[in-house]
Amino acid sequence: MTKLRFSEEDVVLCLSEKLEDKSLETLIELALDTRFSNECAAWKERRKDIMQGFQETLAERQGAMYAKIERDFEDIRVKIQEAVIVEVLEAFPLVLPIFYLSLGGLVCDGLN
Repeated sequence: MTKLRFSEEDVVLCLSEKLEDKSLETLIELALDTRFSNECAAWKERRKDIMQGFQETLAERQGAMYAKIERDFEDIRVKIQEAVIVEVLEAFPLVLPIFYLSLGGLVCDGLN
């Protein structure tokens, strides 16, 4: 429970920590902002800092994820191309010369 005190009338307001942001924003708009202006201002500032930090962390993680997907996609694309070439060459050995995959890429054998 979070307690807010209103000094003029010694009013205490207890809010559950499980209260959702949208519900709290509604309470602030309706009355809390005028009765507990200092506390609401502090809450808004903390919330803004937290949201900014969250957005920065999210952007960093998304950037890292996109970079990993790009690398993985390129690796998969190359492997699929190699597999297709091997399958085509195995299916038509008399039409095309035989190619072997090596570390340096495709090497032609049988054209010399």
